[in-house]
Amino acid sequence: MLGGWPEQRMLVFADEAAQQCSNYSQLTLLHAKSVSLLVEPEGGLSEEEREALRRHEASVVLSLGPIMMRADTAAIAGLSLM
Repeated sequence: MLGGWPEQRMLVFADEAAQQCSNYSQLTLLHAKSVSLLVEPEGGLSEEEREALRRHEASVVLSLGPIMMRADTAAIAGLSLM
């Protein structure tokens, strides 16, 4: 899934299953890198896909809070935190 991911690009993964107290301190590093935001599709991701994203070396997991959002709303919320 992420085999060709560019080494210099950080991936912010808005994980609906993440704890509310995500590590926002890692987001302070984003100004120095190329960054992509990934929000889950409205059907969600499989547990295998979610684990692969969490383990990826360029990935920072982000919680958008306890409320389940539509994908387009989650994208706006994630970008506002970045």
